[in-house]
Order: sequence, then structure tokens, then C-alpha cells
Amino acid sequence: FHIAAPSVEGPASAMRACLADAGLNAEDVDYLNAHGTGTKSNDQTETAAIKRVFGNHAYLMSISSTKSTHAHCLGAASALEMIACVMAIQEDVVP
Repeated sequence: FHIAAPSVEGPASAMRACLADAGLNAEDVDYLNAHGTGTKSNDQTETAAIKRVFGNHAYLMSISSTKSTHAHCLGAASALEMIACVMAIQEDVVP
């Protein structure tokens, strides 16, 4: 364990909690906006967490990250990504 090293269980636990709070099963999700920092360690960890939570469904749903278009704006990143997701739903596109 290293406090600064990414862990699969943290994001997997958060995704499971979100599904439970929404009353959804993994198969109900069509799109996932990944954290997607573009770093090898984060992307590998996040991919493993997605596969752990969504199983084979992870290969069927759309997954993207918008940070490549607006960079990682720290605290503002979540607001920008939420706007991108809302617009994607409105326009029926995957960013």
C-alpha cells in the first residue's frame, strides 16, 4: 500500500455505491464518463475498476473522458465533465 498510489478498490467502491444509490444494475448503464487523466497508472487502475464493477458489460457500453479537450482543471473538472455529459444526452452523442 502507498497513500499516493492508485488503488482499484477505491473507484470500484465508489461506482458500486453510485449504482446502489441510483437503484441501477451494471447492465443499466449505457455510458460512463471516465476520470481519464491520461496517465498510465490511473488509466490502468480505472480500467480495472470498471471491469471489476461492470464485468462483461464493460465491453458493451460506451466509455470516454473529456479531459483531453479541456485538461484536468482540478476542482472545475467535474463541472466541465457534467456539462459535457448533459450536452451528450441532449444531443444523443458520445463525447
